[in-house]
Amino acid sequence: MKKVVSVLLSIIFVFAFASPVFAKANSTLNISKGDIGAEISPTLYGVSIDDASFGVDGGLSSNMVNNNSFEYKDNPEYAWEFNGVSPVVSSQNPINQNNPTYETITVESSGKMLNKGYTKLFDGKGNYSSKVAEKSGMSFKKGTTYYFSCYLLNVDFQGKIGVFFDSKSNNSDPVQLNINGTNKNSWTKVSVKVKSMATENGGLGISFNGTGSICIDYVTLVPDDSFGLGDGEWKYASLRADMFDALKNLKPSFLKFPGDCTAENNDGYNWKDTIGEPALRRQSVSVYNNSSKGYFANNSNMLGYHEYFQLARDLNAVPVAVVGAGIACQTNGEYEAYSQALDKTYMTDEQWEAYLTNECGFKKSEVKARTEYINSLGVKSVDDFNKYVNSIALTPGTDDFINYAQDVLDLIEYANADSTAGYWASLRSANGSEQPFNLKYLQIGGDNYGETYWRNFDALKKIINEKYPDIVVIASTGYSSDGEDFDTAWNKINSSYSSGLANEKVVDLKDNTLSQNVTRYDSYNQSGVGVILDEYRSSAYTKGNDVKNNNMFNASQEASFITGLEKNSSVVKMASYSPIFSKIGANSKNQSLVWFDGNDLAYTPSYYTQLIFANNVGKNYVNSTLNSDSDGVFQSVTIDETSRTLYIKLVNTSGNHEKISVNLSGFDEVSAVSQQSVGSDFKSVFNSIKKQTVAPRQTELEFEDGTFEAELAPYSATVIRVGYEQNNGNGFYVLPDNLNTEVKAFVPMSIPVFIIMIIAIFVVGSVAGYFVYSKFVLKGKKPNKPNKKKKDDSTDEE
Repeated sequence: MKKVVSVLLSIIFVFAFASPVFAKANSTLNISKGDIGAEISPTLYGVSIDDASFGVDGGLSSNMVNNNSFEYKDNPEYAWEFNGVSPVVSSQNPINQNNPTYETITVESSGKMLNKGYTKLFDGKGNYSSKVAEKSGMSFKKGTTYYFSCYLLNVDFQGKIGVFFDSKSNNSDPVQLNINGTNKNSWTKVSVKVKSMATENGGLGISFNGTGSICIDYVTLVPDDSFGLGDGEWKYASLRADMFDALKNLKPSFLKFPGDCTAENNDGYNWKDTIGEPALRRQSVSVYNNSSKGYFANNSNMLGYHEYFQLARDLNAVPVAVVGAGIACQTNGEYEAYSQALDKTYMTDEQWEAYLTNECGFKKSEVKARTEYINSLGVKSVDDFNKYVNSIALTPGTDDFINYAQDVLDLIEYANADSTAGYWASLRSANGSEQPFNLKYLQIGGDNYGETYWRNFDALKKIINEKYPDIVVIASTGYSSDGEDFDTAWNKINSSYSSGLANEKVVDLKDNTLSQNVTRYDSYNQSGVGVILDEYRSSAYTKGNDVKNNNMFNASQEASFITGLEKNSSVVKMASYSPIFSKIGANSKNQSLVWFDGNDLAYTPSYYTQLIFANNVGKNYVNSTLNSDSDGVFQSVTIDETSRTLYIKLVNTSGNHEKISVNLSGFDEVSAVSQQSVGSDFKSVFNSIKKQTVAPRQTELEFEDGTFEAELAPYSATVIRVGYEQNNGNGFYVLPDNLNTEVKAFVPMSIPVFIIMIIAIFVVGSVAGYFVYSKFVLKGKKPNKPNKKKKDDSTDEE
C-alpha cells in the first residue's frame, strides 16, 4: 500500500510540475459601450503579392514549366535537359520581337527534351546546392489532367512528337501531338491533354521519333483544376487553385501588386509587357535572379497587371498598383556600393575602416578587398555619384521620362476608362474585362529614396493628378522603418504631398520586437497623412531559413502589433504581411505567410492569426481598459453596431498561461460569446507540409450578466466574438470548410533536453511523494520492521 500511495503522489507532483498552470484571474478587461471611438479603415487587412521566393512564377501562376520560352538571358536552356537530340538556341525566326529566343531541335532517330519545372535550390542549411537543383521540381496528382501546349516551327522534321511525365509511374507511352498543320513558314500552336497516373514528383518530357529539325517555343503545362481556367474573364492565364483559396480565405480588403522590387526592376519592367496573349509578352530578368550562384529567375509575366486587377475583383479587394519612379532598384548591392564610394570621399582612411566594420557589417579581414572594389568605381565627388544615379534613372523633361509618364497614364486608362473611351480601355475589354477595374491607389516607386527619387516622384505625381485628380498617389519612405532617409521622406510627404499616402515597412529583430512597437503609430498625426504598411513580420525568433521561422512566437508578436494597427486605424489605412507565398527550398526570404511545394501548402501560425483577425473585425474601435500584472498581454476591441457584434482581440506574447476577466458595460442582453484562437505552449511550434501542429480552434464561453473569463495560452492570438441584443451568434465567422484544422503533437527540437527534464521532474516528484508519505501519512513514525526469526525458533514456539 505504501508503494502505491508513493507512486500516486509522485504522479501528482510530476503533473504539478509539467502541466500548464493558468494564472489566477488577476487581469481584467473593462469594455464600455460608451467608449466607442474612431472608424476602423475598411481596407485595413490586405495582401501584397510579390514574386520573391517563386511566389508567382512557380507558385500562384498555374503554369508549371520553368524557362518556358528560353528567354533566360544568362542561360537560355536553364531548367531543360536534352537526350538524343541536338539542341541549338536560336533567334532567326522568333514568334515575335518580345519573345526573340527559341530552341531548334535536330533529330536523327529518337530523343527527348525534359523540363524540370521550378526546383528546390537550397540544402537543409540554406546553401545553394547544384545537386538539389538537378532534381525535377514538378508535382503531379493522380487522376488530374494537365493541358500541354507549345509553339512549333517545322523546318523539315518528319516523324512523331509525344508528351509525357518523366516520373516513376507516368513514364510510359507519350501522348502524341498532332503536328500535321505545322510548317516552316509560320509558328503553329499545338496542344494535348495528359493525365497523371500517380501522385509523385517528376518533370515534363517531350519525345521525338523521326528525322529532321523543328523549332519549339513557349511551352506550358497547366492543371485542369486551376482557378480561372476556361473563364472568359481569365482569358490568358489561371491560378493554382489551393493558393487562390488561401488568398480568398484571408478576405483581403486590398490587393497590392506586383511587388515593390519587381516594379522597379533594373531590366525595364513595364506593365504593357504583362498584358495580352502570353506568348507576346516580354519576359524580363527577375530582381531575385542570382546567376552568380548558378540559379536563375525570370518574370514570365504570365500573371500581369490585367490578371492582378482581375484577381482583386474576384477577391472583392481594392487594387493597389505599383509602378516604378523611373529609377532602378536602390536596395541592390551595386547602388549600395556607389553610396559607400560617395561616403568614402568625406572620410579619412581610419574613419573609412571604422565605417565599414561598425556600420556596414564588414569584418576587418574584408576591409581591404571592399576598399579596392569601392575605389574601382571611380567615385571622387558628388558629380561622379550623380552621374551613376542618372545612368539608372530617367530625368524629368527628357523624351524617355515623358514616354514613361505616358505609360503610367495609359495604365490608369486601361484600368478605369469605359471600354469605348480609348485604345487601352478597349484593349482591356478585348483581354476579358469589359467593365473597368476601378483603380484608386497608385504607388510610385517601391523602396526608392533620396533626392533623385523625390525629383522623379514630384514630376510623375503632377502629371498623374493633372489628368486624374482622384487617383491617390502613394509615396515611398524607403526600405527602412527609421533613420535619416525615412525622416527625410516623411518631412517631404508632410510638407508637399499630404493628399496621398505613405508606404512603410516594419520588420522587427530580436532586440526590437513588434510587441515593443505596438504603440508605434500612437505618436503619428491621427488626422494627417495615412500609411499603407505593405510589409510587416516578426523575425525576432528565427532559426535557419525555412518554415521553422514562422513559429508561434513570431505569430504572437505580429498579433500584438496588429492590435496597435487597429487602435491607430485612422493613420494606418492598409496593412499586410509580406511575403505571402514562398516555395520550400527555393525561398529568397526566410519567412512567409504560406509555404508550398508542388502539391501542398503549409499554413503558418502567422497565416492562421491573420485569418481569424481579418475575418473578425468591427467598424469602430472601442477604447478599453486592461488591468494586468503581465506586460505580455495586448488587446484591441472593435464593434459592429449594425450586426450587434463586439470583437475582442487578446494576444499573449509571454510563455505563461493567462486568465482574464472581461467585464462589459452597456451591452444589453448578451446572447452569445464565442472564441477563436491560435496558440501553443511552445514558442517554437511551426507547421510543415507533412505535419500541422497548430491551427485555429473554436470554443463557446460561458457568460453571466455581461461578464466572462478568457483563458489565454502562451504565445497565442485570440478573438472573442460577443453577440448582444438580437445577435445570437449565428452570423459569427466560421472557419472555411476547405481548411484542415487537424493537428498532431509537437515535440520541440531539443528532445534530449526534454527527456532529461521529464526524468528530473519524475525523480523530484518521487522524492517529494515519498517525503509527503513519510511525513504526513505515517506522521513521522518509523515503519514497522518484521521480526527476522530462525526457522527452528518458530518451531519451538509452536
